[in-house]
Amino acid sequence: MTWAGSGSAAQADLTLVINSLDLSAYPKASLTVQLGGEAAAGLGELGKDGFTVQVDGKPVPVEAVQVAGETVSVPTQTVLLIDESGSMRGEAVQGAAAAAAAFLEAMRPQDRAAIQAFNEGFRTLQGFTSDRELLKNALAGLQPAKETALYDALLKSFLAFEAPTTAQARYLILLSDGGDTASAASLEEVLAAARATGVPVYAIGLKTTEFDSTPLVRLAETTGGRYLETPDPQALVALYRSLAKEIHNQYLLRVTLPAASAPTGDLTVTVAAAGRTVQASQGFFYPTTTTSAVATTTTTLTPVTSTPGAGGAEEPGLVSRFIRWSGSTFLIGAVVFLLVLLFALFLSRALLPRRDLLGEYAGALERRRALGPRPEGEEEPEPGLLARAANRLLALRGYQEPLQKMLDDASLKMRASEFALIQLVAVVVIIILAWSLGLPLILTVLLAVVVILAPLLWLSSKGNARRKAFNDQVPNTLVLLAGSLKAGQGFEQALAVAAREAPEPTASEFKRALAEIRLGVPPEEALRSIADRMRSEAFDWAVMSTVIQRQVGGNLAEIYESTAAVLRERAKLHRTIKTLTAEGRLSAIILIILPFAIGGMILIVNRSYLAPLVQTGAGLAMLGLAAVLMIVGIFWMRAIVRVDK
Repeated sequence: MTWAGSGSAAQADLTLVINSLDLSAYPKASLTVQLGGEAAAGLGELGKDGFTVQVDGKPVPVEAVQVAGETVSVPTQTVLLIDESGSMRGEAVQGAAAAAAAFLEAMRPQDRAAIQAFNEGFRTLQGFTSDRELLKNALAGLQPAKETALYDALLKSFLAFEAPTTAQARYLILLSDGGDTASAASLEEVLAAARATGVPVYAIGLKTTEFDSTPLVRLAETTGGRYLETPDPQALVALYRSLAKEIHNQYLLRVTLPAASAPTGDLTVTVAAAGRTVQASQGFFYPTTTTSAVATTTTTLTPVTSTPGAGGAEEPGLVSRFIRWSGSTFLIGAVVFLLVLLFALFLSRALLPRRDLLGEYAGALERRRALGPRPEGEEEPEPGLLARAANRLLALRGYQEPLQKMLDDASLKMRASEFALIQLVAVVVIIILAWSLGLPLILTVLLAVVVILAPLLWLSSKGNARRKAFNDQVPNTLVLLAGSLKAGQGFEQALAVAAREAPEPTASEFKRALAEIRLGVPPEEALRSIADRMRSEAFDWAVMSTVIQRQVGGNLAEIYESTAAVLRERAKLHRTIKTLTAEGRLSAIILIILPFAIGGMILIVNRSYLAPLVQTGAGLAMLGLAAVLMIVGIFWMRAIVRVDK
């Protein structure tokens, strides 16, 4: 026989919980109930007159009532879940350990317990065992630190319970200040998991610096447990001892169920004692010829003034178990990410075809030079609808020309509108992925900003690297031009040799200059446009020497060779200076990174140590002063180690 869930109800300081329902001997049934609350201690032992049992609203005689004890064994399975976040440091964690030890002292031989602790993470200090000494020794492992991930810990703790056996009661006793600061899960997810598990949660709130009783109260009310609260860690021992006595206050009831009129039934137990009346309900399946009776996973929680609800909810299916699985969120997020990525690839191929801009430009220039008509049927590819819309938006905002210049500098064969569309798709993918993973809104916004800025920084870096490579190639390029001129070739032919033989990015730039010259642009202007695009002072000197030579005459090959020699000596001197200042630059980098590295390490190891810096006025003022001094120091060190070219 298997079952899950428990029915429970409470009125004021008296609670009633149905821990188990055994229908293996149908129509005979036995159920274990627990009376709790402060009023239960003064009731004494109840007999058959103290209990009323109904099935589907019809009274069923109570044939026998036995108090759980030595003759009637009702073992318990209890998880002691203890908060070990930074707010529990000092007397709080010491009181928690002493209280847990007092609870373990009250364990009976048939009882089993487990010790679990949580802060930002979750730890099982000791699995289920009946060995008291082993459990007590595990309490020494409590180490308060970091933030509180209460909801994540509860989800993992529910999964840690062993499968229930006949006439066994399961409990979770939670001690926390209730202030969740680091969970990925929500309170609603925890409450849903608690209902599905059917384990009563007894929540104890310890008033500390981050006290918040709301989640603890809701959790206790939802599961049929109790919420207790104290500001004094020394009072925890008495609370745990009272809970140990309460969960052992159990009764075994035996009844005979009526003939089944439907596949499911609803069993309600009512207790009337000391002027108080409470009741609890639980649904179940009637046994068939091939299956034994199974209690339903969902039971109603009703006070005495309401009508018992109908049970009969089925056990969690495959989908429900998958959703409760801790890795389901990550798996769903990964699937969503892959689907969006495939859609983005399809969209990019459909709307953003590959283009050879240099080939198109050169071909157009050749046709203009020949002054011939465009071949019939040959048209320049038109951008798609989305690309045209992005193009208009960029032009409206004034971003199109700067972005297109960055793309050209990086030698990326793409329109500005196409690049903006890819960025938009990437932002949408990140937002969907962050939403599927349940990330906070501020983190989602930061990720979206990173996705927008990172490609622009990459374009800038790629453009700078391309310009640096061009500047390093200028001396060799001038020597190549000089060699071609000495061989008897004309100036335009020498440029063609450089466009064909020089490495990138020099070759691409000279191909573009040749195309402009063939279109009718003066050679000096075409070469000066290269110097402007590459921001090359060295090549600008070469252009200046070319202009002077073409105006006054002279040996251009010798001019290029002498200019190349001067540039090589200049580059050699610059490398020597860079080597001599390397130690100073490395020291500056270390001094800049060191404060952030130490702060990050302290944030990981002991976050509460940095709390005064961000939670007090003096701390914030010190942070502001430190930021100003850091900025001044960075510019000062940069001025010391920097040498102008």
